[in-house]
Amino acid sequence: MCGRYTAGRHRPEQAEKALADLISREWPDLAPRYNVSPGTNIPLIRQSSENGAELTELKWGLLPYWCKEPRVAYNTINAMAETVETNASYRIPFRKRRCLIPADGWYEWQPLNSGKQKRLFHKADDTDFCFAGLWDRWQRGDQIIDTCSLIVTTLPTRSNTRMTACRSSSILKITNSDLTRRLMTCPRSPRCLDLKKKR
Repeated sequence: MCGRYTAGRHRPEQAEKALADLISREWPDLAPRYNVSPGTNIPLIRQSSENGAELTELKWGLLPYWCKEPRVAYNTINAMAETVETNASYRIPFRKRRCLIPADGWYEWQPLNSGKQKRLFHKADDTDFCFAGLWDRWQRGDQIIDTCSLIVTTLPTRSNTRMTACRSSSILKITNSDLTRRLMTCPRSPRCLDLKKKR
């Protein structure tokens, strides 16, 4: 599970370069945030018909489009990769509304005799990266609420195998521009984001 992370210490340059030909409007600068928490608006990169690959902010905690009331539950901050294609809350967003969630660090809790100690982790070179994510739109009349969720996995993936303290978050290496575009723009091929396969 990923419940806290950091963002904005670095501009999401890797994603910006990989998606350069899809960006039609310049991305804004992000203010540094050292304790991004559920229920707040978080930076997110999604494909928009008007703005191409846009950097915007959505509330962290998915509100499925079919909910009767606009109430976000804490248990929708993370979508499990093992069930994201079949879970009623996530299967449609996973097929049609994937996104990238820029970050530059994350927290893990170390068990101690006296309780738990929060530890900050980041890449060895302390550069930016992205979490895999999805978003959804809840609309009733004129009321529109866009929300998002991080995709997490309990299995080590190719991109986070060496980060042994963080096996739950789907951390993506944004180095392959073709792969990055497919993650953003292939709604009919959910297998292109294969986070369930054991590496």
